[in-house]
Amino acid sequence: MTDPPIQPRQATGFPSTLWSELRSARERGADPSVSAEWLARYAAPIESYLRVALRRDAESAKDLAQDFFAWMLQTGFVDKADPARGSFRAFVKKSLRNYVLDADRARRAGKRGGSASHVVLGSTSPDKGEAIQVADPAARLPEEELDRAWKRELVAQALSHVRAAMEQEQKTVPFAIFCDFFFAQGEAPSYRELAQRHGVSQAEVSNALQRTKARYRAELKALVLETVASIEDLDGELSWLFAQEQP
Repeated sequence: MTDPPIQPRQATGFPSTLWSELRSARERGADPSVSAEWLARYAAPIESYLRVALRRDAESAKDLAQDFFAWMLQTGFVDKADPARGSFRAFVKKSLRNYVLDADRARRAGKRGGSASHVVLGSTSPDKGEAIQVADPAARLPEEELDRAWKRELVAQALSHVRAAMEQEQKTVPFAIFCDFFFAQGEAPSYRELAQRHGVSQAEVSNALQRTKARYRAELKALVLETVASIEDLDGELSWLFAQEQP
């Protein structure tokens, strides 16, 4: 079965029409208050990156994410956003790398000037009370953590869209079958088990899985489409996403 055609649309959560939001921020004079609007949508991937890159605990990473959005607007980095240079995910990664470099330069400059306190890994910052963790050599890289969190957000948003649409169509059983099979904890149940669980035939289980999977993948494609500006970037993002995605 082929996937339904991609229909670009305005998403209600993560991610939205990202490039248009950046252009809008520029037109509004890059007001730092815009960071609050973005933070609600992109907090999880960005916090994951900063938590690993700067070795902070989850609570400190939330504060750093807010600082990051303010930095991106105040330094004019948002003006460099260009959809011709790649996906929005790639732009966020580049922004975060620059933010971390700037933070490291400021820290080093402060130490040279004698105006900053030295921080011992595993202790707490005397200035902000931020818990700093010792680096785990086996831990994932910051960009890997961002990718994992980005994927989780895309999956959650796609599932939310499909669930809402199928509930409206009174197709809650096919959606439940899809979730029970593809998002099962541990080994997926057999078609026979699903049929018994939901009171349908095995043929209906098969149809539910095929049709709901097609809708789910179409939703993922629509979300990704809103973060790219070319077919090449779309193909690259979909290859990355579906290489990790089960359904």
